[in-house]
Amino acid sequence: MASGGTDELDLARYAPHLIGVVSNAWLRLTSAEYRRRFGIGIVEWRVLATIRIEPAINAHRICEVIRIDKAAASRALRILETSGYLTYEASSGDSRRRLWSLSKSGEQLHADILAIAREYERHLLSG
Repeated sequence: MASGGTDELDLARYAPHLIGVVSNAWLRLTSAEYRRRFGIGIVEWRVLATIRIEPAINAHRICEVIRIDKAAASRALRILETSGYLTYEASSGDSRRRLWSLSKSGEQLHADILAIAREYERHLLSG
């Protein structure tokens, strides 16, 4: 009990808070590195990685997989397409629905960032 007789969270032991703190620190670190080295942020990286895992994917499915809103997915797709990292085909029956895949340069970008992401992960898990 806190002073005044009310309950309050012990943030040093509250798992959702700790997960959020670690996640935010991780995102700041990796996003800054990806922006500095490759000109894309964490959202674009997550979209790129999702397309690599599931080629010929539409924007709706990307939003489902990585839990981002439609506007964020649209911005990331536009940035990646404009940069030459993506290609698309119109979905059968609806030319407005694009099925996204990585271009050759998108495949290379994915490989380059994945190597860095795995190194950061090794560092994080090493204690």
